[in-house]
Amino acid sequence: MQHPIELCRNNLHPAHDKTKTGQCRLCSLATDKAYKTKQRAALELVRALEARGVHVDIDTMALGTDPTTTPEAVADRLVAQFGDIK
Repeated sequence: MQHPIELCRNNLHPAHDKTKTGQCRLCSLATDKAYKTKQRAALELVRALEARGVHVDIDTMALGTDPTTTPEAVADRLVAQFGDIK
């Protein structure tokens, strides 16, 4: 009789190779890849807006003409706030 294979918490991969957070390495890599893709897209958007003189206020997410922070910080905030919307 064969024992069932324990799967990761996402039920996608064998759970034998986990990170310290309990997520399997393959799911962790997929999560990191998705985040980096969203981060690049957000940064591209922020830089395109700034090239046209439009800046995003990181606290209110309002558009304005004065830069208040770095494009990277704004991109991080965009991904954190809107990154899970599909």
